[in-house]
This record gives sequence, C-alpha cells and structure tokens, in this order.
Amino acid sequence: MTRHLSLSESGATLRAALKEAFPGVRFSVRTRRYAGGASADVTWTDGPDLAAVQAITQRFERADFTPDGANSPRTHVLRGEAVSFAVQFIHPQRQYTPAFLDRVADDVLATQYLPGVTRADVTVTPGPCGADFSVPEALRGTLIDGQTLTGRLRAAAARTAETFYLNHSETAAACVVTPGV
Repeated sequence: MTRHLSLSESGATLRAALKEAFPGVRFSVRTRRYAGGASADVTWTDGPDLAAVQAITQRFERADFTPDGANSPRTHVLRGEAVSFAVQFIHPQRQYTPAFLDRVADDVLATQYLPGVTRADVTVTPGPCGADFSVPEALRGTLIDGQTLTGRLRAAAARTAETFYLNHSETAAACVVTPGV
C-alpha cells in the first residue's frame, strides 16, 4: 500500500535531502498547491551549481513530462516504503551575490579571449532576485560563437560552484524512483 505524503511532509523530505547533500548552504523550499496539483520552488544563493541540486531534487518529483506534453506519475520507495510525494514538479532557481559574480567575471576575462572587452566593461548589479551582470550597450551584440558577453558570463556563473560538494544524502539515497510510463 502506498503512503501519500502531505505537501508539508514532501517539502520537509526535500529540505532534509538538500541539507544533507549541501551542508552550510541555505535553501528556501516553498511548496504551493494549485488546481492541477502542487509544486515546489527551491532557491539558494551561490553554493552548488544547478545540476548538482537537480540531481537531488528530481528524486522527489511525483511526475515526469512525456514527449507529448502530458505528465506521467513516478513510483517512489522511500526507506523501503512505497510513497507518493505531493509535489509534482520542483523548480530550482540559483541566485548570486555580487561578490560571486565579480569572481566569475574576473575568471572569464582572465581566461577567455574576448576582443575589446576589459574588466571595467563588466559591472555587477544587485537585484531583488540576486545579482546580475551589466555591460555597456556597445558590447551587447554578438561576440564569439554566437554568444553575447552577458550570455557568456551567465553561462560561466551557472557552471561555477562556490565550493566542491561531495556529500552523501541519506534521504536522497533512500528514495528509489521508477520513471512513469
């Protein structure tokens, strides 16, 4: 028999797994219910990259999208017990501090050939959802390989982890997932 976890139980399980995998990183896990189900927004600042967080969060999603756009329920076994998470989809969103983005900009400009671009051209501006890069209008055009300077900087930030994380999450490891059909 499958035990149906409430929205708060699902959120608490997700929080525990993130805390175990990334000690010292503060995550905000906000669950919400809507007409078609429930989801969770997970935000954090700097810390691990998106792929590392998704490796944990995807284990706790109740559904997969199918190629035709429908969602297909997954089967979960948590610590030997069949469970159903209330959260259908989890939306992780990483935010950045100005200091982190300054380090990324320094690294990109020191290691990549970007003709006509100096460190003075790249500024970091704080915002309500974290900091972002800002470049002069003249540099907003296409640069190398069809990528804008801002796009190149954002891509570098996205793949840069503040620290190397190699922690084991007992909660995530205890959750066996079978994809939906």
